[in-house]
Amino acid sequence: MPLRGIIQSSIQINMINIIMKKLLVLPAVVVWFITASYAQVSVSNDNSLPDHSAMLEVKSFNKGVLISRLTHDSIAQITNPANGLLVFCTSNNKFYAYDASSNVWREIAYGPGTITPAGYDCCRNCNRQPVYRV
Repeated sequence: MPLRGIIQSSIQINMINIIMKKLLVLPAVVVWFITASYAQVSVSNDNSLPDHSAMLEVKSFNKGVLISRLTHDSIAQITNPANGLLVFCTSNNKFYAYDASSNVWREIAYGPGTITPAGYDCCRNCNRQPVYRV
């Protein structure tokens, strides 16, 4: 094969490689763009999509959500907290939400309902039956 034919073949192979790379990159960019524009997150056991009204949905059949646990002093040291920021105070075992309009942390009041966790023997030292209220 003359030198000219070898060079032409080499150029054609390089062009095909460039086109193939572009064809592989284009779908990846499109998938990334679609995923980035969706911007909702679902953390679940069943890989379900988040509810349309939620930015973040956490769903489990046997687990809960653990909110940040801080001492009273640590909560007071948070600078520029977001309105509605939720924390659990380990100093007094209460939830607080930040109210930006008043610039205060507001205690989230507990209702009278209780649920005793499975396997917890609340009656070990007494003769009462556990109480389940919801």
